[in-house]
Amino acid sequence: MAALRIVLMLSLAGLFSCRASTDERSGVAIHRYDKALCTYLSDALADSVFFRDYGDFHLLYTEAILELPDSGCDKSRLAGRLSAADMQLLCGAVDSIFPDLSDVEAELSAALARYRHLLPDDTLPARFYTHVSGLRQQIVNAGDMLSVSLDHYLGSGYPPYASIYPRYRLEGKKQEYIVPDVLRVILYTRHPLPPVEHTTLLREMIYEGKIVYSLQQLLPDVPPERLLGYTPEQLAWCRENESEMWNALLREKTLYAASPLTIERYLSPAPFTAPFSPQSPGQAGRYIGWRIVSAYAGATHADLARLWQTDETEITKKAKYKG
Repeated sequence: MAALRIVLMLSLAGLFSCRASTDERSGVAIHRYDKALCTYLSDALADSVFFRDYGDFHLLYTEAILELPDSGCDKSRLAGRLSAADMQLLCGAVDSIFPDLSDVEAELSAALARYRHLLPDDTLPARFYTHVSGLRQQIVNAGDMLSVSLDHYLGSGYPPYASIYPRYRLEGKKQEYIVPDVLRVILYTRHPLPPVEHTTLLREMIYEGKIVYSLQQLLPDVPPERLLGYTPEQLAWCRENESEMWNALLREKTLYAASPLTIERYLSPAPFTAPFSPQSPGQAGRYIGWRIVSAYAGATHADLARLWQTDETEITKKAKYKG
């Protein structure tokens, strides 16, 4: 599952020096690096101003995201990459669909205020950016910087997506997934699954369940299907077949399976969860993990800090989950 999480994020913590944290009482400002870069390349923005405001992230963008080493100050080379047909198409769509991000800023500000209250020991990004990656990693997290690749959120009906992504991936390409995805990456990086010699399906399920449950506390107005990446119909299927899925896991004695292939079949993005049913949504094992974690929280009234300190054995025991 660790490799699958990288599809969503590129984490480069420690690569860059950190700046002072922003005032926790203030709202989040999302810096439009994508727009500033175009202005800089057209010589309409002074180099000194651009590098003052975006220097650290510009280096990250050119070298780690676009993979153009030593091109940070080479305008012609960078302009050449951005003038390619694929980048021109994506940049044009981003400009059209995202003229303003005030709604995203407001939702993220409220969620991060809850985050600071519920997980006060976590360090949150100090600066937020947006960029166009050419459909590389969706969220980039490096030190105290976090950036969203807006070309990943142009809408499930954006025509070029249909020839790039399978249908089951299109639901998550909507603007309303930006904030949940940002928070998911922050949780993944601040609370990584501790490495062990042999993981199990149950351990991975509970971990993913913790992520979804945490998102639910941080985004209480967001419907659970969106936090799971499901349509309402897919969530309804899981609810109607929850007991059957749990009983199948018990019957097949799969919970403590350590095979990466077995774990992948329950938790990896897919059109459906093969061990359950062709009618099931993908990653249905994550749904069960979320339900177990929710049962544990309901039985113990554990807060998020305590939840993240509790292992899967204690969670499963105290949840008394019956499916």
